[in-house]
Parts: sequence; structure tokens; C-alpha cells
Amino acid sequence: MKKIVALFLFFHLLFSIQLVSPVIREISENETVYIGKIGPGQTISVEVYPKVFEGGKFGRGGNYDYAYAWALPPKWKSTPSKIYGNPLQVSLTPPPDAKEGNYTIEINVEDEGNGELLGVYRFFVMVEITHDNLGLSVKPQKQTVGIDQPAVFTITIENKVDSGDIFIVSSQGVPGWEFSKPVYVPPRSNKSIAYEIVYSEEELFAGKIYTQSQSSPVVRQEVGFAVDVRSDFISDCKAVNRGTLLFSPFEGLIYSLAGIIGAFL
Repeated sequence: MKKIVALFLFFHLLFSIQLVSPVIREISENETVYIGKIGPGQTISVEVYPKVFEGGKFGRGGNYDYAYAWALPPKWKSTPSKIYGNPLQVSLTPPPDAKEGNYTIEINVEDEGNGELLGVYRFFVMVEITHDNLGLSVKPQKQTVGIDQPAVFTITIENKVDSGDIFIVSSQGVPGWEFSKPVYVPPRSNKSIAYEIVYSEEELFAGKIYTQSQSSPVVRQEVGFAVDVRSDFISDCKAVNRGTLLFSPFEGLIYSLAGIIGAFL
């Protein structure tokens, strides 16, 4: 009889639970699963489907009630799931100065008070920390425009990892046209913004675009750009195609012709 009771109590070890994010797969008791790559200070969430269809009080499964991380690496932070959440979501956040490498964290999923005799289900997740999680480009890197004509640059931020982040994009080097803007970029994706400069004097400006992760000062990139403001016929023709000017009908004909010429220069 004692052997039968012991087998009944530990029957939950024989089944698996469903991991639904950041990867979808069944995971066995005490198994270690790689869940992705993030940057220092970024947060990744582990989501578990609470219902199982085996084990428990009558051998037909039941619902786990909450989940949490256990024995975190030094300086890491975690938020446990809400009780009775669906899915059960546990967040993991390394420190902003986390070193590159693989980190393994224990996740426990519990049946509150063991009311359904599901016990505690334990597994491990492996998170890879990288400092190479940001890409930045500015196109074109140099423009020649006429006086009072816009120079428009496209800034593209690439998030190379499996966690979304807010990146602070800023510029320096062009007086009066410096800016700072937060941009959210989802995991494994790109986002582009426009940066426009209009100047009323002839001058060559050399500036820089900076992008830094809001999660960590370790993750930072910069790209140089230049604007050559000139007052000459060729530059003015090219500049007409970059912006809208206000002019009389007669001047409009001249600017239309200039725009056509500029398109071929």
C-alpha cells in the first residue's frame, strides 16, 4: 500500500508542461531549455501554460497556480507570476552591467497548497547575455543642400536580440538641430525615424547620431553624418526635390524646372 501511495504522489514527475514564450515547446521536469539572447539590463519573460492533462489527484491533470524564479544569479531581478495567471509569466532581468555569457535560472511552478496534488514542477531556463544587441545606420551619411532647404536623414535602429527595448536616439554637432527621442524597437526587428535639418547659412556641419539602450549604458552606438549647405545652382536644383517652397506662380515654373534638372544631376 505504501508503495502505491508513493507512486501516486510522485506521478507528476512523469508528465511535461507547456512553455509558451519566448519559445513554444513541452518541457520535462528538471529539463534545461535555451530561451534566447538579450542585452544587459533587458527583461525577458518566461510564460507557462498552467493546465496539465496528466498526474494530479485523479490522474487527469489540473491547473498550476503560480510560478517564480529561484536562486537567481547575483544582481539579477525577477517578478513572479500573478496567482492563477493564464499564462503564468515570470520576468527575468539581468543587471545593467551584466557580463556576456550564458546564465541558467531555476523556474518553479506550483499548485497552491498542493490542492490538486500536482506538487512543484521545476525546470531551468538558459539566457544568453550579449553586448552586441544594437545596430545603427544613418542614410545618407552626407548631403549637400541649398540654403533653407531640408536635409533629411533616415536613422535605422536594429534590435538584434529576443527582448524588446527602448533606445534613446540623439544628435550632436549641428547647432539648433540637436534632439533626443526614445524609440521602442520590438525583438529581432528594425525601426526607422527621420531626422531633418534646415539651415540658412553656408556652412559644412559634421555631426553624430547616438543610440543607447535605456536598459544599460553598456549598449551604445554612434554614427557620423555631414551636411554641406551651399548656395549654388546645382545644389539649389537638388534641394528643390527635398522640400516644399512657397513661391509665386511665375517662380513656381522656375522652381519646377530646377527640380527637373536637379533630378538628373
